[in-house]
Amino acid sequence: MPLFQPPLHAPPDSATVEGQTVIITGSNSGIGLETARQLLLRGAATVILAVRNIHKGELAKASLLSDPAVRQRNYPAARVAVMELDMADYGSVLHFAAAVKATLPALHLLVLNAGCGGTGNANSPTTTASSAVEPAQRKYSSSTDDSGGAPSSPSPSSSSSSSSSSSPARASAQHPPQHEPTLQVNYLSNVLLLLTLLDLLRATSSACGRPSRVTWTGSRAHALTAHTTIPHLAASLSAAAAPPPPPPPPASPAAMTTPTPTPTPTPPPPPTTLLGALDAAALPRSDQRRSNRRWRFSSPLARYADSKLLAVLFLYELRSRLGVRGDDSNFSSSSSSSSSSSSAAAFSSSDDSGDAGAVAVNMFCPGMVDTRISDSLPWYLRWPLDAVKAVRARSVEQAGWVAVHAAVVAGAAESHGRFLGDCEVFGETEFIRSAEGKRVQAMVWEETVAEMSKLVEVPEWMARAR
Repeated sequence: MPLFQPPLHAPPDSATVEGQTVIITGSNSGIGLETARQLLLRGAATVILAVRNIHKGELAKASLLSDPAVRQRNYPAARVAVMELDMADYGSVLHFAAAVKATLPALHLLVLNAGCGGTGNANSPTTTASSAVEPAQRKYSSSTDDSGGAPSSPSPSSSSSSSSSSSPARASAQHPPQHEPTLQVNYLSNVLLLLTLLDLLRATSSACGRPSRVTWTGSRAHALTAHTTIPHLAASLSAAAAPPPPPPPPASPAAMTTPTPTPTPTPPPPPTTLLGALDAAALPRSDQRRSNRRWRFSSPLARYADSKLLAVLFLYELRSRLGVRGDDSNFSSSSSSSSSSSSAAAFSSSDDSGDAGAVAVNMFCPGMVDTRISDSLPWYLRWPLDAVKAVRARSVEQAGWVAVHAAVVAGAAESHGRFLGDCEVFGETEFIRSAEGKRVQAMVWEETVAEMSKLVEVPEWMARAR
């Protein structure tokens, strides 16, 4: 790791989001809040701050609207709204998506920024199915009448979100349990939010004649394969799936007269899926004592890196299934409706899935940034990290430049399904390029599709076998 990060420059003034509607998750502080500020400076018409804590979200909104630069550039035209979104809860994600679709006529840009640093208890999923789903079900049901009719239309500027007239998901009683917090917040809930808002993003693309954008905050930590458990867990699961050894030969008559010892309780079966193994915080079997010591020390880093690796693997598989053709120059907001439709088709799926509009999805690493995401780490990790940050961390403003570059500056075609860092496209890591990496990528996709199928109707292009 070099002592200093590469220098950055602010995106050009020509990179605007004039008149566009933007949603930013995890935007009450840090990179998310700064990204909201910079997008307002670039002409965003509506910015939705999707936050877990409404009070903090309102404070963030007030800081944006009182910012002198924002007031000079985009006030009073700018509209900033706060909506409740807890990425640790599937029910909250579905509730938020329903409210967005009920109240926003368009969505041009979705910034998936919410995340956590990997300090949750890996052996304790966030909540159980009953404790997580039932409150969300009560919240969802409270805004509908007993006959199942549509709720009254909420305002995005209200302090909480509410449901839409059409249910975005299967019955709440069928929601699967929540997962280990880092896995849930950094990966699974982001995939769910992307899927639930995909139709709105596509409709916006078709209407305005240019691709809608999704950018996801990632991390170069996904490349620290030596510090991730996913490759080891995947190998262990493959070994467990091998045919069992043949049964032992029958015992001799003498042995059969030996008293049978009292059987010991049967331990629970080991996880059979990668997501289940991550929930259980399973470890490699070899060199168990040393491995336990190592992973116990670095478990927050391991869980964080694992969650970011899952996200990157999903992104790369998404690119192979939902490709983008053409470039931003193919789109003109002033073109006729017929040319807009044909242009939007150029950004459709690379196969025959019949996409109605174009959505470009990429991921960016802001680099080491001087934020408070490390505050919840154990002291033995926080102190060294804070010392390193004091020397090489970027400012939050510079991190916002990286986010704006990924969301606005980078071409839709060239950045779709790509991982960006330091305002340029990064190549795949050696592990991801390997045959084992491709196998794990397919495993991650298959398990993610199975998980999402319990919550929403999964698109045909996503469920299709390759």
